[in-house]
Amino acid sequence: MSPGREEPPFPSRLGRYRVTGELGRGGMGVVLRGEDPRLGRPVALKLLPPHLVADAEARARFEREARAASALDHPAICTIYEIGDTDDGRAFIAMALYEGVTLRERLAWGALPVSEAVSIARQVAEGLARAHEHDIVHRDIKPANILVTPRGDVRILDFGVAKLAGEAGLTGTGVPIGTLAYMAPEQASASGDVDARADLWALGVLLHEMLAGRSPFERSTPAATVGAILAVELKTLDAVRPDVSAALATLVGDLVRKDPEERPASAADVARVLGAIEQGRDPGATGGDGGAHSGGTGASVSQPPARHGFIRIAAAAVVVLVLGGGGWWWAQRSGEVAWARDEAIPEVLRLVGENHADEAAALALRAEAVLGSDPLLDPLWPRITTPLRIRTEPAGARVSMQPYGASSPDAAAAAASESPSESREWIDLGTTPLDLERVPLGASRFRLTLDGYEPIDLVRSFLSLTQQTELAHAGFDYQNDASYAIDVRLTPAGALPEGMVRVAGGLYATVPLLGFAQLDPRMIPEFYIDRTEVTNAAFAEFVQAGGYTDERWWRDAVADADPEVGVTEALGRFVDATGRPGPAGWTLGAPPEDLADHPVT
Repeated sequence: MSPGREEPPFPSRLGRYRVTGELGRGGMGVVLRGEDPRLGRPVALKLLPPHLVADAEARARFEREARAASALDHPAICTIYEIGDTDDGRAFIAMALYEGVTLRERLAWGALPVSEAVSIARQVAEGLARAHEHDIVHRDIKPANILVTPRGDVRILDFGVAKLAGEAGLTGTGVPIGTLAYMAPEQASASGDVDARADLWALGVLLHEMLAGRSPFERSTPAATVGAILAVELKTLDAVRPDVSAALATLVGDLVRKDPEERPASAADVARVLGAIEQGRDPGATGGDGGAHSGGTGASVSQPPARHGFIRIAAAAVVVLVLGGGGWWWAQRSGEVAWARDEAIPEVLRLVGENHADEAAALALRAEAVLGSDPLLDPLWPRITTPLRIRTEPAGARVSMQPYGASSPDAAAAAASESPSESREWIDLGTTPLDLERVPLGASRFRLTLDGYEPIDLVRSFLSLTQQTELAHAGFDYQNDASYAIDVRLTPAGALPEGMVRVAGGLYATVPLLGFAQLDPRMIPEFYIDRTEVTNAAFAEFVQAGGYTDERWWRDAVADADPEVGVTEALGRFVDATGRPGPAGWTLGAPPEDLADHPVT
């Protein structure tokens, strides 16, 4: 090797194969170009990356890819030649090397002609039908995993996330595998109930993208993408693209039904319908049941389905998954594009103009879940939201958030309990550490809980990024100040004085008013403070225990309108309306019954 040249990040040989270059990299492996010296043919070699070699789960999934794909023997599925191991124990798969481009690369040029899109989709459906016959679910159908040769032949790539139906899942964490924009609702929610119908959903998304030129559900954040998957009902494609037949538009609509039970019965049925459309025949005549659609004929126009309980369950299950991306107020109502553009965005602009940033942000996040990136919304985010870092020691604390203005008896009860989620107004953000992209401006409550530790309740009031920039010019790093970022040490359960909370020590500065200099930061030591003000009920216990007659509690002179008076004289003046010791608003030495929990005054 010549001096100064780095050694390539892959071996020169894998088994009997000579490595000639690198084709690409993915989460489950590196794909290399190679040559089989025995047969003189080029091959693709998929090698498990070094950082995953000790991961038993990844290794098992990698080997399962070879077993699954090699058993299928179908023209639309890449051919597997061999599975082997390197000298250092790393697994590799030798596959056929095809000339062509991925569908992802092809879509970069724009939407496909209808005939080309139908041909590609039919071949993918035929390949999936063969896989499903062997109880194999691909689970990661997306443009990057579809290769199209110069002749128009299709090869489905990467069964590295295939799941043999009925086999115990090797991804026990429940984290969804695959690319989010192509995941079915049941897959994106990590519910675990994923079967061949998830592949049909992905095929529908793929076909829609080929015809429309863009992914129908992909948005600018994971949160918005999942919100669109769960909420957005797509317009029929023939309304968007006139050269799409009603039968093809119906098929796409049926493939992306939210409820798996309403999707076509099988990939084989879908392939037959696409074959009929490709040949200009009536799809309704392709099968004895009237077509691929379980709910009707292939020629009928699909209508948006009613919202089933499945969708509500999936939406609840996906909250933790998506909140780190910022879609916390994802609408329970239907996310129709017309509503977002005609009603939501004008209202957002009005609220911003009236300086109601918190309300504007909540509504804008709902609209984003429908529209994705929008030229009217995008310039507003720095004015109505802010990023937020949340850290705890130890990590793993559950974080809930509530807009401060959402205060209600229900919310107050939830705040005092161990389960903030009991109130519909609390939003579960996930577990620490958290880096939140967009938090609505204004004041919000936060509650942090972790088994074995005291819960922490905090209030934060957030400024816009525009205001923070002005503060930064004045030398004030607002996002890293203790009054802004949440960075707390949890206290073991039972270690706090009753009714009190711990306030962390640190360097605190007073946030300056814009145009005025800030106060110099001051080091404040850790201290404890009552969770609430002293209540009438608590003060009554003090009074009834003789607190007004015990001079231990009254050590300092008392200042009145007159010069300082002695303690004894002052205590003689501290009487209620009936002359008994106590605050002036009490009677007979007791507070009004309906004010027992109010602060003493």
